[in-house]
Amino acid sequence: MDLQVESSANIRVIQGYDAVSVSIGSTLCSTSFLLSPSFAPQDWPVASFRLFSTEQLLALFDLSWEVLIIGTGSTQQFPGPELLEVLATEGRGVEFMNSRSACTSYNLLAIDQRSVLGAIILPL
Repeated sequence: MDLQVESSANIRVIQGYDAVSVSIGSTLCSTSFLLSPSFAPQDWPVASFRLFSTEQLLALFDLSWEVLIIGTGSTQQFPGPELLEVLATEGRGVEFMNSRSACTSYNLLAIDQRSVLGAIILPL
Protein backbone atom coordinates (compact mmCIF):
# COMPACT_ATOMS: atom_id res chain seq x y z
CA MET A 1 0.00 0.00 0.00
CA ASP A 2 1.33 3.42 -0.92
CA LEU A 3 0.92 6.11 1.70
CA GLN A 4 0.22 9.71 0.66
CA VAL A 5 2.40 12.07 2.65
CA GLU A 6 1.47 15.76 2.99
CA SER A 7 4.92 17.27 3.33
CA SER A 8 7.99 15.38 4.38
CA ALA A 9 10.89 17.65 3.48
CA ASN A 10 13.91 16.39 5.43
CA ILE A 11 11.75 14.05 7.53
CA ARG A 12 12.11 10.28 7.21
CA VAL A 13 8.66 8.87 6.56
CA ILE A 14 7.28 5.57 5.35
CA GLN A 15 6.25 5.79 1.70
CA GLY A 16 4.59 2.41 1.37
CA TYR A 17 4.40 -1.17 2.50
CA ASP A 18 3.20 -4.61 1.56
CA ALA A 19 2.96 -7.83 3.55
CA VAL A 20 6.72 -8.39 3.69
CA SER A 21 8.48 -5.03 3.30
CA VAL A 22 8.36 -1.31 4.05
CA SER A 23 9.66 1.47 1.78
CA ILE A 24 11.41 4.44 3.41
CA GLY A 25 12.97 6.77 0.86
CA SER A 26 15.31 4.65 -1.24
CA THR A 27 15.52 1.98 1.49
CA LEU A 28 13.42 -1.17 1.37
CA CYS A 29 13.18 -2.87 4.78
CA SER A 30 12.37 -6.57 4.66
CA THR A 31 13.19 -7.36 8.28
CA SER A 32 12.11 -5.69 11.53
CA PHE A 33 13.50 -2.18 11.89
CA LEU A 34 13.73 0.98 13.99
CA LEU A 35 12.95 4.37 12.47
CA SER A 36 13.06 7.94 13.73
CA PRO A 37 12.88 11.27 11.94
CA SER A 38 16.45 11.82 13.17
CA PHE A 39 18.06 8.62 11.83
CA ALA A 40 17.82 6.23 8.90
CA PRO A 41 16.13 2.85 9.31
CA GLN A 42 18.16 0.39 11.37
CA ASP A 43 17.80 -3.37 11.53
CA TRP A 44 16.09 -4.47 14.73
CA PRO A 45 16.71 -8.11 15.73
CA VAL A 46 13.12 -8.96 16.73
CA ALA A 47 11.65 -11.71 14.55
CA SER A 48 8.23 -11.76 16.23
CA PHE A 49 6.47 -10.05 19.13
CA ARG A 50 6.38 -13.39 20.92
CA LEU A 51 10.20 -13.24 21.08
CA PHE A 52 10.37 -9.55 22.13
CA SER A 53 12.37 -9.48 25.38
CA THR A 54 12.65 -7.10 28.29
CA GLU A 55 16.30 -6.48 27.29
CA GLN A 56 15.19 -5.39 23.82
CA LEU A 57 12.57 -3.09 25.33
CA LEU A 58 15.11 -1.58 27.75
CA ALA A 59 17.46 -0.91 24.81
CA LEU A 60 14.71 1.20 23.20
CA PHE A 61 14.57 3.35 26.34
CA ASP A 62 18.23 4.26 25.74
CA LEU A 63 17.24 6.03 22.50
CA SER A 64 15.86 9.55 22.29
CA TRP A 65 12.08 9.76 21.80
CA GLU A 66 8.91 11.23 23.25
CA VAL A 67 6.58 8.68 21.69
CA LEU A 68 7.43 5.01 21.08
CA ILE A 69 5.23 3.05 18.70
CA ILE A 70 5.80 -0.70 18.60
CA GLY A 71 4.34 -2.48 15.60
CA THR A 72 3.63 -6.02 16.78
CA GLY A 73 3.43 -7.70 13.36
CA SER A 74 0.34 -8.60 11.37
CA THR A 75 -1.94 -8.56 14.42
CA GLN A 76 -2.09 -6.33 17.46
CA GLN A 77 -0.59 -8.00 20.50
CA PHE A 78 -0.25 -6.83 24.05
CA PRO A 79 2.77 -7.01 26.36
CA GLY A 80 3.01 -9.73 28.97
CA PRO A 81 3.72 -9.18 32.68
CA GLU A 82 7.50 -8.85 32.29
CA LEU A 83 7.22 -6.13 29.64
CA LEU A 84 4.46 -4.37 31.60
CA GLU A 85 6.74 -4.25 34.63
CA VAL A 86 9.46 -2.53 32.58
CA LEU A 87 6.92 -0.05 31.20
CA ALA A 88 5.64 0.76 34.70
CA THR A 89 9.18 1.22 36.03
CA GLU A 90 10.27 3.47 33.15
CA GLY A 91 7.10 5.56 33.33
CA ARG A 92 7.12 6.49 29.63
CA GLY A 93 4.27 6.01 27.21
CA VAL A 94 4.52 3.23 24.67
CA GLU A 95 1.85 2.29 22.14
CA PHE A 96 1.40 -1.26 20.85
CA MET A 97 -0.48 -1.81 17.58
CA ASN A 98 -0.29 -3.97 14.48
CA SER A 99 2.60 -2.99 12.24
CA ARG A 100 0.46 -1.52 9.44
CA SER A 101 -1.19 0.86 11.92
CA ALA A 102 2.21 1.61 13.44
CA CYS A 103 3.55 2.71 10.04
CA THR A 104 0.66 5.13 9.55
CA SER A 105 0.82 6.46 13.13
CA TYR A 106 4.58 6.94 12.85
CA ASN A 107 4.10 9.09 9.73
CA LEU A 108 1.45 11.27 11.36
CA LEU A 109 3.66 11.97 14.37
CA ALA A 110 6.85 12.47 12.32
CA ILE A 111 5.15 14.97 10.00
CA ASP A 112 3.85 16.76 13.09
CA GLN A 113 7.55 17.08 14.06
CA ARG A 114 7.17 14.92 17.16
CA SER A 115 10.11 12.98 18.54
CA VAL A 116 8.80 9.54 17.60
CA LEU A 117 10.49 6.16 17.42
CA GLY A 118 8.92 3.41 15.37
CA ALA A 119 9.89 -0.15 16.25
CA ILE A 120 8.28 -2.19 13.49
CA ILE A 121 8.16 -5.99 13.46
CA LEU A 122 7.89 -7.56 10.01
CA PRO A 123 6.11 -9.21 8.32
CA LEU A 124 3.11 -6.91 8.31
